[in-house]
Amino acid sequence: MLDDDAKYQCQVGPGKDGTPGIRSRFAKLSVLVPPEAPKIVQGDFLMTTEDREIELECVSVGGKPAAEIIWIDGHGNVVTGGIEYITQ
Repeated sequence: MLDDDAKYQCQVGPGKDGTPGIRSRFAKLSVLVPPEAPKIVQGDFLMTTEDREIELECVSVGGKPAAEIIWIDGHGNVVTGGIEYITQ
């Protein structure tokens, strides 16, 4: 579970004969969580007029680490210009 993401240590208590207890080094457990499917906030169908600029927002929540979103146009080309990325 995501709540298990922490540092852990195991210990052996002292022996009855006075032997001191022993502690391990800490181990860091990182829990990875897949993000939800990406979605365009404005909806599944948009209409515009040629030469008009529109703004689209894509979100994918819940991932650890955060999802990396890539925009692809209708021809399968990766869009690189005019994009702002915000990670929360």
